[in-house]
Amino acid sequence: DTARLRELLSLMEERPRLLDLLERTMNSRDISVSFVQGEYDATPWAVVSAPYAPRDSQAPLGVVSAVGLLHMDYATVLPVVAHIASSVAGVLRSRLDIA
Repeated sequence: DTARLRELLSLMEERPRLLDLLERTMNSRDISVSFVQGEYDATPWAVVSAPYAPRDSQAPLGVVSAVGLLHMDYATVLPVVAHIASSVAGVLRSRLDIA
């Protein structure tokens, strides 16, 4: 659907809102689900995010996120995002030689 794709791209251009959302995810250190509304009462979007860090005791270095429609399959998306974040953390651990 080209209209929804335009809305999604418009949402992605709202960098301050997205950066604030991702920063809050990094501060929570847990997987989160956020809901955002695009401009002009457009389609509401869901953002599933999980921070990653080489060790649990370290501050997160980044966030893995999936953006989709409000009615996405959360039962599938949440564990996938969590697994990808965990995999990135594992790669960082091995590359940085952290035990």
